[in-house]
Amino acid sequence: MDLQREHPRWRCKYLIMNLLKNDHIRLRPVEINDLDFIYQLENNTANWVYGNQSVPLSRFQIEQYIIGSKNDFFEDKQLRLIICDSSGDVCGMADLFDLDVQNRRAAIGILITESYRNKGLAANALNMLLTYSDAILGLHQVFCSIDADNKASLRLFTEAGFVKAGELKAWRMVNRQWKDVVLLQKILE
Repeated sequence: MDLQREHPRWRCKYLIMNLLKNDHIRLRPVEINDLDFIYQLENNTANWVYGNQSVPLSRFQIEQYIIGSKNDFFEDKQLRLIICDSSGDVCGMADLFDLDVQNRRAAIGILITESYRNKGLAANALNMLLTYSDAILGLHQVFCSIDADNKASLRLFTEAGFVKAGELKAWRMVNRQWKDVVLLQKILE
């Protein structure tokens, strides 16, 4: 019998490692060599409609984020993971953010680079992150806000079991036009 493998810490580490990978993708922590990838995604103005960003980020700001992250969800109040496909290519990011510790909930987001979209990677990453959020982080629920006309993202999240919790009218301005936003949530327990 391998006593090391029977140790509870080893089992927990093994469980976490297996929750964050499958035959199609792997979710891993951000590393300093992801700086260029994150810089490109964060400063691509086409991606700004998916979040609340309205100004470019400098390489220095992103580097400071990477270096300053404790990689502790409860201390940082957010968790960013890099999505890699089965060949190891970086293809997106998965985020948990706006952590509310008392109510055990967080916002969730997935961004896949354009060349990797429509290949099931976002669904894989979302399902992995949901399992991790429940089994390891102990969250009660996760939520997101999606532009009402973003049919692909709405479909992704509803197929993962999210339900509509509300709609905010004229909530976000994109290209000088007001957009409605759909609020979705998923209870994990």
